Amino acid sequence: MSRNATLLGLAALLFAFGAAPAAVAQTVTGTVVDASSGDPLPFVNVVIEGTTRGAATNLDGEYSIAVDGPESVLVYRFLGYITATETVGSRSVIDVRLEEDSDILDEVVVVGYGTQRRGDVTASVSSVDVDDANEGLVTAPTDFLEGRVAGVSVIESSGEPGANVSVRIRGGTSITASNEPLYVIDGIPVSGDNVTPGGAGQATAGPARNPLTLLNPNDIASVTVLKDASATAIYGSRGANGVVLITTKNGAQGRVTVDYEGSFSISQASETFDVLTADEYRQFVTTNFGAGTLAGPDPSLNTGSINSDFVGELFRPAPTQSHNLSFGGGTANTQYRASLSYLNQDGIVISSGLERVTARLNASNQLYDNKLRLSLNLTSALTDDDFVPANDTGGFEGGLFQNAIQYRPVAPVNDPNANDGFYEVPGQRSFRNPVALAEQVDETARTVRTLGNISAELDLMEGLTASLNVGGDRSVGARRSYIPGASPIGAEFTTATTNGGSGYRRTLERSSATLSTYLTYGTNVGNSNFDLLGGYEYQRFNYSETSLQAVSFVTDFTEDNQLQSGSVVVNANNAGPGSFSARAENLLASFFTRTNYNYDERYYLTGSLRYDGSSRFSADNRYALFPAISGAWRISAEPFFDGGTAVTDLRLRAGYGVVGNQGIGDYLYLPLLGANPANSAVLNGIIVPGYAPTQLENPDLKWEQKEEFTVGLDYRLLSDRLYGSVEFYRNTTNDLLLNVPVLASVVASQVQNVGSLRNTGVDLSLDALLFENDNASFTLGLTFNTNQNEVLDLGGANQLFTGLVSGEGQSNVNALLLTPGEEFPVFYGFEFTGDFDNGAAVFNDYEASDLDGDGIVGPLERTLVGTTTAPGDDDRVKIGSPRPDFTYGIRLNAAFGDLGVRAFFRGEQGRELLNNTALVYGTRAVAGNRNVLDLGSDFYATEDIGAAAVYSSRYVEDASFLRLDQLTLDYALGSIIPEVRNARVFVTGNNLFVVTPYSGVDPEVNSNASTDGITSIGVDYLPYPRARTFTVGVNLSL
Repeated sequence: MSRNATLLGLAALLFAFGAAPAAVAQTVTGTVVDASSGDPLPFVNVVIEGTTRGAATNLDGEYSIAVDGPESVLVYRFLGYITATETVGSRSVIDVRLEEDSDILDEVVVVGYGTQRRGDVTASVSSVDVDDANEGLVTAPTDFLEGRVAGVSVIESSGEPGANVSVRIRGGTSITASNEPLYVIDGIPVSGDNVTPGGAGQATAGPARNPLTLLNPNDIASVTVLKDASATAIYGSRGANGVVLITTKNGAQGRVTVDYEGSFSISQASETFDVLTADEYRQFVTTNFGAGTLAGPDPSLNTGSINSDFVGELFRPAPTQSHNLSFGGGTANTQYRASLSYLNQDGIVISSGLERVTARLNASNQLYDNKLRLSLNLTSALTDDDFVPANDTGGFEGGLFQNAIQYRPVAPVNDPNANDGFYEVPGQRSFRNPVALAEQVDETARTVRTLGNISAELDLMEGLTASLNVGGDRSVGARRSYIPGASPIGAEFTTATTNGGSGYRRTLERSSATLSTYLTYGTNVGNSNFDLLGGYEYQRFNYSETSLQAVSFVTDFTEDNQLQSGSVVVNANNAGPGSFSARAENLLASFFTRTNYNYDERYYLTGSLRYDGSSRFSADNRYALFPAISGAWRISAEPFFDGGTAVTDLRLRAGYGVVGNQGIGDYLYLPLLGANPANSAVLNGIIVPGYAPTQLENPDLKWEQKEEFTVGLDYRLLSDRLYGSVEFYRNTTNDLLLNVPVLASVVASQVQNVGSLRNTGVDLSLDALLFENDNASFTLGLTFNTNQNEVLDLGGANQLFTGLVSGEGQSNVNALLLTPGEEFPVFYGFEFTGDFDNGAAVFNDYEASDLDGDGIVGPLERTLVGTTTAPGDDDRVKIGSPRPDFTYGIRLNAAFGDLGVRAFFRGEQGRELLNNTALVYGTRAVAGNRNVLDLGSDFYATEDIGAAAVYSSRYVEDASFLRLDQLTLDYALGSIIPEVRNARVFVTGNNLFVVTPYSGVDPEVNSNASTDGITSIGVDYLPYPRARTFTVGVNLSL
C-alpha cells in the first residue's frame, strides 16, 4: 500500500448500512486498489448513489453489494483519494482504481492548538517533508530543519554524537536571553534546556547535549515551523524565537501492520587538524632554533626515527547501528501504534559515543458515535553518553585536540615502562599525551527522559468542541567521571598518604507539568466561514542539580564509587565541577484566544491574543498581553482574474504580531544573599553565619518584546507544477535583557531591560515538478534566506564585546563588537596589511576621530594615518562579519521506476570566521619544541614564530561554503515474499563534500566563546570535527 494510503487510511470510517430491499436485481463484486501502486485499499465506502445503502471493502480491497438494477450508480469514497463513480449496467464485476487527491494532502497543516487547511493559513508557516529529510544517520528532529526551511539555520558547536545544536529562526532576536525556538510535541510545550548534566574543568568539560534526542525520528509524522509573530503570538511570552510543532505517528484503522527499518553506518572525520609530520617537524625545529627565532630545548632532543601521528591516533572509522521496529492497527473506533528503537553510535574520536533506546506508545479511541475522542501519547528514552575531553577551553592541561596538535611527532605514543603505559615528555605539564587523555579520562552519563500526554475532545453541539490536554515531561540525568592517580592529571592530586586521582558525580533533574483546556467553535453562514478558539494553559517547571567531587584517593580501585574515600572539593578545578547543589521553580499561566474568518475563500482574517503571567518577573511586570493579526487575499479566486493553467493559485498575505521572550534565569528580579564561611564569625562559641549580596533587586525587570511585520505571496503555477512563497519580514526586539554595570562594591552587574535590536530579511521557497511520465519524474526544491540585523540601542552604552579569543597573549581579548548602527555582531580588531617588517607583522594605523560630529567618538570612528608593528586600542576597526549575506538549500529528487535518487545541498555565502585554532597553534605554540599546524611554508617563512600571535584580520577568513549534505539511492523491491507487504533498500551518504575557501577544519562550526552571557558566533577553536557518513539500510513492511 502506498504511504499516503497508509497514513490517510487510518482515518477512514467503516459504515454499516441497512438491509437491501426485497427486490434485488443483481449483485456486484469487485476490488478497489490504489491507482499508482496497485495495492488493495481496505475500508473504502461503496455506496449506491441516492441511498444510504452500501458496503465497505475488506482487508484485501474486495467488496460485494446488492444493487437495484443496471441503472444503479456506485460511489467509491476513501479519505485522501478522489471519489469515483461507476454505473452498473450489465456488469457483475467492477474493479476500481482510486487516484490520490494531492490537494487534500497538501491543505492540512498543524498550527498552534489545532490544524488548518493550508489555504486558510494567513501567517508564515512552513512544513518539513519528514520522509525526505529522514535519510541516512539522523538522530534528532533538529536534523530535519537544516537548510530545508527558508529562514531557519542550525548551528553546530560540535560533531560529537548527541551534541546540542542551536536553531535560529529569522536571525537572533536577543543578545543575552535565549534565541532557541519553543518546541511543542503533540500539543505539549517542552523545555529545550539541557537534560544531561554538564562537565567542567579542562579535563571533563564538553558540549551540552541535544534535549530532543528523546524522539526517534522514525516516530515523527510532521514538523511544522511557525516563523513570524502573527503565527507564534498564540504562544505569547515564548514565541519570540519561533515555534517548532512536532506531531508523532499514530495507528491506523485496518489490519495490523509491522514496520522495520535497520541500517548500518560508518563515519569518519571529513577534515582534521593538519600538522607537521615528524620529518617536517625535525627540519622546522632545527632551522628555527639555529636561526635564533625559537626558544626551547636543544633540537638534538628530537633526533631519531620515530614518526608518530597524534592527530591520526585520536580519530577512527566509527560504526553506527540503528534498528526501528513498530506495529500498529485498529478498528473504526480504536487505533494504536507502538515502537521500539535502538541506536548505537561510536564517535569519530576514540572513547566517545552514544547509545540510546526509545519506546513510544500512541493510542486513540472514539466513543459515542465519535462525539468523544481520547488519545494517549507516551515516549521514554534512555541515553548513555561516553565523553572525551575534546573541549575548546585550551588552558593549562587543555583538551585532546590542543594536545594532539602540539605533541611532538618524534615522541612515541606508548611507553611500556610508564605506570599508565603512555609516553609523556619528561617534566612537561603544559601539554599531555592526547591518546592517554582519551583513554584515562573515564567520563559517562546516563539520561532517562519520559514525555507523555492524555487528551480528550468532546463535541458539545454542532460546531462546538471542548478539548483537554494534560501532559508531563521528566528527565533525570547522572554524569560521573574518574581520572586515575596513575595518569599525569590524576597524579597532580597525589599527597604523601594518597594515590591521587579525581572523581565526581553530578545529577540533574528537570520536570514540567502542563494543563491546556480550550473550546473551539466553527460555523458557516452563507459565504462566511469562521472559527473561534479560547482557552487556558498552566505550566510548572522544576529544576534541581547536585554535584560532589573528591580528589586524592587512597586507591584507584573504587574509582568514583566511593567519593568519601577522597577529599571533597568545593570549587571547580581542572578535573571537575566541584561540589554544590541548586534548585529552582517557575510557573506560567495563560489565557489565549484566536479567531479565523474567511469570506468565500477569497478574503481571510486571523486575530489572536495571549495573556501570559510568569513567575520569573515581579508582580508589577508579571503579566503581559501579546496580540497578533494577519490577513490574506486569494487573488486567483476573484472573478476578474483569469490565470488559466498558468496561475493555479495566487494569494497575498500580511501579518503583524507582538511576542515575548522569557528565556532567562529564575529569580533575577529578587535581591539575593549568599552565605560564605569567609563572612561568618563565632560569637560566644556560637557560629553566626555571614551573608553578602550576590544580586540586587530589580522589580522593573520584564520580558523582552518582539514586534514583527510580514508580507508574503503564495503561488501555484503551471497546473501546480511550480509552487512556493516569497516573504519579507521586519522584526524589532525592545527591552533587551542585558547585564548593566552597577555598584562595583556590591555586585558587578545587574540584568536590566535596555536596548533594542532589529532583523530584516527575505524568505523564499520554491518546488517544481520538472518532468513526469509513467516511469520517471524529476523534482527540484529551493529555499533561500537573507537576513540583516542591526543593533539599535544598548541602553546608553556605545559598545559591548563578546567572542573571547583563546591563546597565549590573548587574555581579555574579544573578537566581536556590538555597537549601535552595526549588525550584531561584527569582528573588531587590527587590520593586517599582509606585510612584515623584519619578521614582525605590519598593521594599519588608525586615529580615533569624531567623524559624525556628535561629540562622541564611537568604536568604529577611525581615520587611517599609516602603518605600525605595535597596534593599540585605537587601531581596532571592523574586519568582517560572522553573518552570511544569504543562505540556501537545494533538493533534487528523481525517480526511475522503482529506483529513487535524492540529493540535498545547502550553503552560505558572504560570512567570515575567526580561525582561532590557526592563531594559537601556528606560532608561539612551537616554544618548548611543540608541534604546529601546517599552514604552509610561506606562513612560517615570514612570521616571527618566537612571538605570541596577534588577533587581527589575518585570521578572519571567508567561510562561504556549499555542502552536499545528503545523497540517497534507494530501490523499492515491492512485495518480495507473500508475508512482506513492501520492501526497500537504500544507500545514503551524509556530508559527502564541502566547497569552501576556509582553511580550518569546517566552515560551519561555532565554538562557545561568549563574554558576560552575550551570544557569540563565528569563532572556530579546536572543534570536534563533523563526520562524513555512509549508510546502508532496509525498510520492511509486513
